[in-house]
Amino acid sequence: MDEKKPNSDHSHESDAPHVVGPSGSTSAPDNEENSSAVTVYRRTDPAEPNTFDTTAGPASIRRVISPATIPLVAGFLLLLMLIGIVGWLSMRRMDEVGRAVLDLEQTHAAKLSLLLRLRLAITKLNNEARSRDQSRGELRPPFDLRFSIAHTDAKDELSQLRRTSEPELQNFANNLAAYIELTEDPRRYSLEGFEKFNLVDAELTGLQEQANFRQVKIFQESEAIQQEAARSIRDWSLIALLFGLLVAAGTVWEIQRRFGELRRSVETSRRERLFTSQLLEGMVSAVAAIDDHDRIRSANAAFFKIFPRATIGASVYEKFASDDAMKMLEAATGTLVDRASYRGRWVCPAAEENQSQQTFDLYSSPLAIGDAHGQILTMVDVTEAAEAERGLRRQESLAAVG
Repeated sequence: MDEKKPNSDHSHESDAPHVVGPSGSTSAPDNEENSSAVTVYRRTDPAEPNTFDTTAGPASIRRVISPATIPLVAGFLLLLMLIGIVGWLSMRRMDEVGRAVLDLEQTHAAKLSLLLRLRLAITKLNNEARSRDQSRGELRPPFDLRFSIAHTDAKDELSQLRRTSEPELQNFANNLAAYIELTEDPRRYSLEGFEKFNLVDAELTGLQEQANFRQVKIFQESEAIQQEAARSIRDWSLIALLFGLLVAAGTVWEIQRRFGELRRSVETSRRERLFTSQLLEGMVSAVAAIDDHDRIRSANAAFFKIFPRATIGASVYEKFASDDAMKMLEAATGTLVDRASYRGRWVCPAAEENQSQQTFDLYSSPLAIGDAHGQILTMVDVTEAAEAERGLRRQESLAAVG
């Protein structure tokens, strides 16, 4: 891009027979009509350290979350936490219900299974005892062996029964122990066995009926536990809903407040921008902002008077003014500056017959546009001052001749 830009110093020296020194004195001839724009004054400033930080810009600023979205994010996180807590409590409550119901079912099943094994063991023991009693005087070893096995099984089930803590089962265990002891003596069994067996069998039947009735009560208890858990979950959900409504209301209120501040800030910025625009438009000097691609980003009315066909976004190399004016613009923007600089004085001859030549002092200042760097071009119309200087120099020349 820089290779295409004309070198302002060389082009001006080749086209400028009139050069004014820093003191303002001139060595130009009396003929002031020029066919092209000329540099009539240029000041060379000593090299100074860079006062414009080219590394600064929005890209170097750490991006953070917009303040307007902080309440929304906070409210969303609170709602997620609330949903998570309610879900965790609900799962925990359902697990407790499941374990409670399972414990009831397992306890009842174990009791019922024990009663069934006891009936089987008692019935088998009674049958073997009766067979032994009916086989007196005959071969007894086989019957004694089967009786011994049934007696051992009954005692094992009795030991399982004594491990329970229910009072009715303990009473039944005492009667069952008495019956098992009775079967060991054949003579006593023949006298009291039938009555004892009926007593134990009746108690066992009553315990089984109670177990069956207990099954219905277990179902009712399980349903009650589930209803209690459902009621607790509903209460938690209602509390969570109310809390969520409060969080949502607070979030909406905070967002509304922040958006109100943002609206007021935007309105203030709009007023400031309008004030700046009015201030810029009211300036007599022509001011334009040029980006790093040499395109016009902004300009005031005075600039468009000098360049009537210019538009926002147009390149400085496009043809939207006279050749002399375009040479002046290209030379002024030919190089980027890192500090405010004076770019010289230009004389632009009249482009049309009804116009007069104009003299401008050019200034450039650095400008950051996003991540890029441009410059601000200021063109001060010093035509009257230049005419006065030329008149003064002419008088001084005449006085010197006189």
